[in-house]
Amino acid sequence: MTARTRSLVAICSVALAFALMTGVPAAYAASPGGGSSHRVSGTVVALGSRVVPGSGTIVTDVRLSDASGGGAVTATFTMSGGEVGGIGMWSEVFTDLSVGDFLTVGVADKGRDRVAVTAPVTVARVLGFSATGLGSAVESALSGYGWDGIHWDGAQLPVGYFVNPTGLPAGADAAIQVAAQTWEADPGSSMDYTYMGTTGDSSQALDGYNVVAAGVTDDPTALADCRYFFNTMTKHIVEFDITFNVSTYAFSTDGSPTKYDLQTVGTHELGHTLSLVDLYESGNSAQVMYGYCSKGDTGKRVLAAGDIAGIRAIYPAAVATSTLSGTVTSSAGGALAGVSVAVGGVASGTTNANGAYTISGIPAGSYNVAFTRSGYSVQSRAVDLTTSKTVSLALTPLVTTVTLSGTVTSCAGGALAGASVAVGGVASGTTNANGVYSISGIPAGSYNVTFTRSGYSAQSRAVDLTTSKTVSLALTPLVTTVTLTGTVTSSDGGALAGASVAVGGVASGTTDANGAYSIPGIVSGSYTVTYSRSGYVPQSLVVDLSVSRSRSFALAPVDSTPPVTTSDVQSSYVGSATVHLNAADNGGSGVAHTYYRLDGAAQVEGTSVTVSDVGTHTLEFWSADVRGNVETPVAATFAVSASHVTPPPVIVRIPTRLTITSNRTSVTHRHPVYFSGTISSTQPQNTHVVVWAKRPGSNHWDKLSVRHTTSGHRWYYTYSPATRGTWYFRVRFAATATYAASVSPSRRIVVR
Repeated sequence: MTARTRSLVAICSVALAFALMTGVPAAYAASPGGGSSHRVSGTVVALGSRVVPGSGTIVTDVRLSDASGGGAVTATFTMSGGEVGGIGMWSEVFTDLSVGDFLTVGVADKGRDRVAVTAPVTVARVLGFSATGLGSAVESALSGYGWDGIHWDGAQLPVGYFVNPTGLPAGADAAIQVAAQTWEADPGSSMDYTYMGTTGDSSQALDGYNVVAAGVTDDPTALADCRYFFNTMTKHIVEFDITFNVSTYAFSTDGSPTKYDLQTVGTHELGHTLSLVDLYESGNSAQVMYGYCSKGDTGKRVLAAGDIAGIRAIYPAAVATSTLSGTVTSSAGGALAGVSVAVGGVASGTTNANGAYTISGIPAGSYNVAFTRSGYSVQSRAVDLTTSKTVSLALTPLVTTVTLSGTVTSCAGGALAGASVAVGGVASGTTNANGVYSISGIPAGSYNVTFTRSGYSAQSRAVDLTTSKTVSLALTPLVTTVTLTGTVTSSDGGALAGASVAVGGVASGTTDANGAYSIPGIVSGSYTVTYSRSGYVPQSLVVDLSVSRSRSFALAPVDSTPPVTTSDVQSSYVGSATVHLNAADNGGSGVAHTYYRLDGAAQVEGTSVTVSDVGTHTLEFWSADVRGNVETPVAATFAVSASHVTPPPVIVRIPTRLTITSNRTSVTHRHPVYFSGTISSTQPQNTHVVVWAKRPGSNHWDKLSVRHTTSGHRWYYTYSPATRGTWYFRVRFAATATYAASVSPSRRIVVR
């Protein structure tokens, strides 16, 4: 993908070579001197723009095959700026490059006397570029300004901006306002700014706010830098941000000779927000957009001739306009719809169903107005449009019509369906599945015939259609294509035949009996690839297809199996019964809910139930998984009988102290927890402790195990909780039935 030419516009080869030797390309520097440097030359073999995650900014990665060292060395660097998804970001370190360009990359350490506003920052500090093929975008330095066509939409003016004064010298907001007023005050320009006040924001990302602030520049050695975002289709700027490097350089607003003048630097950076670029020729040293600055320099607070010429060329002042209207009819009678009315080369319109047209906003002046429609003779009128006029006329039908036909193919082979064939502005057609087209009813004459199709270079031919003609040709593909291959399997094991593999909206394929697929002819780029098959959960991932890739994937079967719920219910209980429910989902989506119903009452969600009523009871329980599969209720019957009252034993109080600890306080379902503790007691060493647990949703303690102590009065126990929720564990000490039992503090465990 080719990035836009930005920072090299208006820099001629001499200035560019100087910038390479001194290590300052398109930079705003303190003086013509510089530090040591060396250069690496080679060919661009790969580049691509991307959005930096979490920052909202765009960078372009460049890989360079190094030809300067005599070996096959690859240098990689990243420039701030580029175009992604219809949005472009320009920064002062961005340079237009294309695959195949031969360039020189300057790598250097700057001297203390040279200070750059911006320069590319990479793994090795990249300070200069010299690329072939800059073309007509580089204007003559004699113009005193450089620009390549991107600008603010006039409907967006004035452009509102904020100033974040944090880190800037006192009076910064006022200095920036004066700098903006310097540009908008030119009477020959329509550019206009509006100061919106101060802000705490200093983001350089695309966030809808134009902000001038202190912060981190793309090059840590830069005085300041500017970046702006633009719509790649309309070429309209949508946002800018200016950053002053106050962490490295001192700025002032009072013209201090030992500091950089904030208003001077701000005026220069605001010039970039207009899409003006840096100038480095000595003949432009008086311009605000000249690429060097010194401490105490306040002489460039005022626009020079080149700066004024630039802003007037990009944002000319409004001119007087007029309106042309009228009606076009046929000399054979009746209104003519679809007649094209062209006012010189500045405006045009088309008649409606009633033959009427209105063209407004025409710059005042005299024009040749042409009226054209397929099947009719063209008529032209000289019209004085210093004021609005009405011009109505009748067109004469043409007697002779001809037919243009032929076949369009790809130079890579094969017929091209859907190619558009435009015959001047009078007729058009489209090739069929065999690449064949036929356009009849063309008024006899000579035309420029244009052949276009998405993904191919357009071709034009001058064709004499005074008689019918056949014109066939082959179009050249614009981009290379790649192939995506791989294998799709089931997460349960085994190849998946018949799985669909969709590459964005541009290509697709199906796996064979071995689960393998191959999709050729994909236009290189980055795509979301979706794998799907009936009975399986679809999956998607982003694949970089700048080159052919192999990607394999495993799909999980769709869960159609309900969970299975078990319980620890017993046939009979004394005093009360506590039943615990445990659900497992073998389908893979996981248990979502567990319910129970006691003695036909309303259903309750939970994993345990306690019953103290004496008698026979029926408990129904079931579960549902995340996919909505519901288990068939399971019924269990149990009886609760009255408890027997035993006279209390004779209790002898013994001073006892118990402790309980565990290796964790949170554990995954069915994973073990390791408990331990100590006993401080006057009882013999062969005493034991009883481990008790209170399950989630229960108010009762259940006995789990009896643990004997060691010779060191310690005890140990391992338990794997089967129910999710919050558990409590404690131990009781009991020597004999005649001795008092001591209870430890509770230990809380969360089971996920």
